[in-house]
Amino acid sequence: MISKVSKPVYIVENPSIATILPQEILCEIFSHLREHPVHFTRVAQVCRAWNFAADHHLFWRQLAKTLLLPDPKPRAYKYKTYKSIVSKCWGRFCTLCHSKRTRNNGYQIRPVLVDMVKIDKIDFESSKWFKVVLREDKKSGDVQNVQKERSSELSTVNVVQGAVKRKELPSRFLKHLLCCRCNAIYCRYIREEEIKKRRKLLSVKLGEFGLTIPAKHEPCDQFILYGEGDPASIARELFNTMMLKNISLEKVSLNKSIGIDDINDNNIDFNNNNNNNNTKKHDENINLKYCGEKTCRFMFPYFIPEQETRANIHIRSLTYLAESLNRIMVLPNVGNSRMNCCAKYPFEFYYDLDKMKEMFPRVKFMTQQTFKDWTKELLIKPDTLHTWFIEDGRNDSYSIRDHNKMAVEPGVHYGKKILYKLCVDQFDLNIIDYLEFHTGIGYVKDFEYKMFNFFTENLQDIKSPVILIRNRSRRQMFPLIEEPIPFAPHIMKQAIEIRNKLQPYYCIHWRMEQGRLEKMPKCAEKLIETINHLKTTEGINNIYLATDYPISGGTSASDTFYYIKKEHRLAIQMLNSTFDLKTWVSLNAFKEFREDKNYNSEFKGSGIHGILDKLICIQSDYFISGPKDCCRIRSTYTKLIGEARKNLIDKGDKRLRNVITRWTRL
Repeated sequence: MISKVSKPVYIVENPSIATILPQEILCEIFSHLREHPVHFTRVAQVCRAWNFAADHHLFWRQLAKTLLLPDPKPRAYKYKTYKSIVSKCWGRFCTLCHSKRTRNNGYQIRPVLVDMVKIDKIDFESSKWFKVVLREDKKSGDVQNVQKERSSELSTVNVVQGAVKRKELPSRFLKHLLCCRCNAIYCRYIREEEIKKRRKLLSVKLGEFGLTIPAKHEPCDQFILYGEGDPASIARELFNTMMLKNISLEKVSLNKSIGIDDINDNNIDFNNNNNNNNTKKHDENINLKYCGEKTCRFMFPYFIPEQETRANIHIRSLTYLAESLNRIMVLPNVGNSRMNCCAKYPFEFYYDLDKMKEMFPRVKFMTQQTFKDWTKELLIKPDTLHTWFIEDGRNDSYSIRDHNKMAVEPGVHYGKKILYKLCVDQFDLNIIDYLEFHTGIGYVKDFEYKMFNFFTENLQDIKSPVILIRNRSRRQMFPLIEEPIPFAPHIMKQAIEIRNKLQPYYCIHWRMEQGRLEKMPKCAEKLIETINHLKTTEGINNIYLATDYPISGGTSASDTFYYIKKEHRLAIQMLNSTFDLKTWVSLNAFKEFREDKNYNSEFKGSGIHGILDKLICIQSDYFISGPKDCCRIRSTYTKLIGEARKNLIDKGDKRLRNVITRWTRL
């Protein structure tokens, strides 16, 4: 009978000492690992003993406490250890600074493949958003302090020399989860290292020709900053240009030594000096042509936030700042109810520039196109300071930049792609510096006046001919100027024609953007009931409708009104089938512009017709707006209409029968 043979059991006579170490010693060894969860998960795969030691290491507890995570529950089914609690929140925190993403801060945590050798060189605690501090720099500062206290300097010198002679370790890549701040600091360090390498390579190529890197040379700067071009060809071209200049200088010196043309000998000058003098005279004449002075000083707010009603307020406040800085105010283009340098149409398309000059008699104004021509005609491109106004506490993607108080700090240096996206590359400017101004989060009494003084103190001594302003702050930053900028004559003329044609009339302003979708048909029913009731009491039949619904096709008249649903269409159909509604489309407003193809984009969304609706509502005999759940209640657009109507009634305009009436709530 054949007996069943069992599997052999292999007994390890000499097991590795690493597998039989006590848990206390393993935990002490694992404490020297780099503080990244992935290292602990890797050593946990060696054996059961290492698995238990790595999973129950104090690192997980400290990380959970740092992230303010709840304690584990040993009797629970899933989350019994601190490691399981951390793994549950994986992807919601930065593995370098341990910043946690929440709904309030809006941090963006993204996986990034980083070089661990370079990460170890950066001191993220001391580094700022725009300044990278290396651990070597911090250590060198500590060494200097120790040298003053200690008498023995030989040991410290040997340590420093050893650190200098030490070879750089090969790259080791690991995927980290980084927040915006850590990612920006790491990318900035990588970019600075690349710039150093390219600068060193270019200096070597120039050294072969006996040259050094010049202070201002566009091909050299483009290669150092962006890696564009070949360093060998750049060095060769620079050498050839220097040789040509030397040959011309030798010719001049020979003429001087021989004594040719002794009468005009005093008028002979070096070509470089002549060229520089001619360039300066040319630019001075250009400045006299555009500014009336030999030197020009501009302030150009090339980006204004929000739509026309709020942008009108911002541009008034910025004009007040330009007056205090004694600079020429460059007015950005307009289009689609916005103000920025990317817009297609000049400032006069929306506003009356002559009346604006009367509002600010001590300020000089210049249009964007004229400013662009000035930059093109200059031979020496003007030095420019780029400023960025940031409103803190908005819980957006820039929240990591937030400051508790007013602050100014070095800003991000924009590359070609960002300048192209912002349309700043259309101007020939030499942007030499970037600054960020922060409003601060906390409440400050008399904020507008203090912010205005803060800006004036930091900008009044700037010597750059041009100050660019990118304003991202929707907050009122400077003292409010109540009087709005008057609109262009062609807009006022069209509004008066429609008013005279419709009188007497109701104006209904229905901004559907934030209304509850399911209640749109009910809102239309209540509006119909309200108008029928007013017809019997007021005796008015004509109705003008101002709305963000795309009555002309295309997109809505609001940038945040993204989707037009069947409920919105049904509500408008109910009004059209009940009343003979008048709109800027049915009245054929701005016929001459709509027939011009250059203005097609202006009438497909928000634009000049929004200004026309506002003027017609202000002049209407009876003004109606929507209640809660039917439309957006808090609107600067509606508030401005109500304030303008109240002022007309106070001045004695008896034609207006109310300030604002909300139709019946649901």
